[in-house]
Amino acid sequence: MKNHSKRYYELFLLLLTAAQILFLAYMNLFESPKMIDYDGAKLYMHAMEMWHNKSFFIPGWKYITTMELDCSLLLAVPFYALSHNIFLAFGLSNLIMICGFAGVIYVIFCHTPYRRHALAAVILVLTPYAYGMLEYFNMMFFNGSQYVIKVLLPLLLIQLLTVPSGRRKTKGNILFLIVYSLLLFLTSLSSGFYVMFCGLLPLLLYTGFDFLYHREIRKYGRYHLSIGIVTLAAFAAGCLAGNISGIVARGNILFLTKPENWQLNLNAVFLGLFQALDTIPVQDISAVSGDGILYLARVLLLFLLLAACVSQIRALFCPEDTISAEHLLALLLPWNLVILLFIDTRYSPGNLTMEYRYYLIALVPLMLLLPMQLDKWIRHADRLFRSCICALTVICLLLLAVGSDRRILENRESSLYANDICDYIDGLAQDVESVFFVPDEKTPEICRLLDPARTYCGYNASDGLVVYDYYQSYIDRNSHGNHNLILVYDWETPDMYLPAYISSQYEKIGHVRWYDVYYAPVNLFDSVSGFSAFGDSVDFLYSPGYTVNSHISSVNDAGELEVNGNGEETVSSGDFPPVQDAYQVTVLYEETQNGQQANAVGVMEIRDHEEVVASVELPSGQESAVIKNLAVDGRTLSVHITINNGVSCRLKSLRFTKLK
Repeated sequence: MKNHSKRYYELFLLLLTAAQILFLAYMNLFESPKMIDYDGAKLYMHAMEMWHNKSFFIPGWKYITTMELDCSLLLAVPFYALSHNIFLAFGLSNLIMICGFAGVIYVIFCHTPYRRHALAAVILVLTPYAYGMLEYFNMMFFNGSQYVIKVLLPLLLIQLLTVPSGRRKTKGNILFLIVYSLLLFLTSLSSGFYVMFCGLLPLLLYTGFDFLYHREIRKYGRYHLSIGIVTLAAFAAGCLAGNISGIVARGNILFLTKPENWQLNLNAVFLGLFQALDTIPVQDISAVSGDGILYLARVLLLFLLLAACVSQIRALFCPEDTISAEHLLALLLPWNLVILLFIDTRYSPGNLTMEYRYYLIALVPLMLLLPMQLDKWIRHADRLFRSCICALTVICLLLLAVGSDRRILENRESSLYANDICDYIDGLAQDVESVFFVPDEKTPEICRLLDPARTYCGYNASDGLVVYDYYQSYIDRNSHGNHNLILVYDWETPDMYLPAYISSQYEKIGHVRWYDVYYAPVNLFDSVSGFSAFGDSVDFLYSPGYTVNSHISSVNDAGELEVNGNGEETVSSGDFPPVQDAYQVTVLYEETQNGQQANAVGVMEIRDHEEVVASVELPSGQESAVIKNLAVDGRTLSVHITINNGVSCRLKSLRFTKLK
């Protein structure tokens, strides 16, 4: 290739790289408030609560998958502390991650003969192939960027392993080692074994095999041994810290594929390879349309990535004078394919697709490998052919980047419907303290972020109130106000999901977007029972875990337990989760008939299995009875209420007040 052709090629790559970084910066800094996804909303709230609690470990937080420390949240928290704008905070954090990612790629290429192709790899990695909650763009460089550090760590290890001997003690390389160690500690603490076993272990095993099999003493020394020791130490320290915290990462509890699921899982793994880069349309798209050509270009890219991987795997065991970055980059796909075949990541036997984001840790390294391999393929071709291939490469990169960017822009108002809902609620004449979405679990997460003045929670018929990656106490009645709304899809009605004593409280007052809006001045939602370690709580007699004597009692339209006592046990709870504090337990009731003129309506007992540890009579003519200063002391206690013979009453609720 002539010098001027090389300059044009490198100049165009530089311009396209700059344009792509500017596009990602624009999306993160200006469009992110309009494109909040379900996971992103939860992560934003997590970052805000970390700052409000001044801790990365929040008491009473319900962790679902990871601790979420190994993503853009890491830098977003200090930015939020300075700006108090969560969107700006995550935008700046993502922009730093993007530039850091591009810098690591460039440094890796500087250790190879393919330096002039570094920006081609950067463009491939920064192209937003798919937008959505678990898709490439969101997982890597937008919203929470939950996989950016997970994917970056193997590249950092490759950089450290392949750095020439003369540069190993430079300040830059030492800085890389420190950053690598800290990020590995964080991801091991936050996500468990995943990055170590899927991204780093194959690289360490290969270098060890290369040393032992080929006796490559010249390539390896104490430096590489120290890299291995640092890796194992950071991983072990992170896992140990995670165990001490008591938080179990989902990556540590995946299950092997059962024999009856092998065929389904195999199909899902094969399909997921194509889904990871959005090469399969979900709608009818003409092959010769703009979108059709874009999909075909992505298919071509995927096949080229696989071809580059196969070419390197074939040469994997050939001895070389230096540690080959190409070999290390190619290792991760076959390694992860084997893992995904044996580990069922569909999470449900009925799912036909896998969690294809797990491919990112293997596909992104192939995006670095492809420009290197392409240079190898055309190395011995004549100058004209090489110039044509470089021109074609530029055209394909431009097509992929511009086409993918356009698709992202078309979806840049995907969450504005939640803004409309919050604005509608603000304009209501009724005083609204809480909003429940039935059976929608995703929209309330976005609304909770947008409207801190109210509580928002999802509900489904099987679990009741649901919340993930938020305070565990949020599904307790005490976390929400009386005056509340339920929003139901406009093709459904509340009684399809709610018991009659709850749905009958509500009156339809309007419609917003695709939801009908219902209002009630009383709130009967409760999905957790017993003592809360984090504050006060309220139970109804139909809350989870309570059992009522149906022969003498029933729930009325107000959610109260109507009882005609006969001296038998009326209601009992299951064993409450143990806590360590002292509580006051109050039962609210209303006496409706006392044929025996008894002094007491009944009795409430707190039991430790069969032993009664506290009790109180429910006085006749009163509306409440209290057990004061009950020391729980880690015991599994339960509540039992008996209404006396000949007495009728309504049992309204139980209140557990944590004593300071």
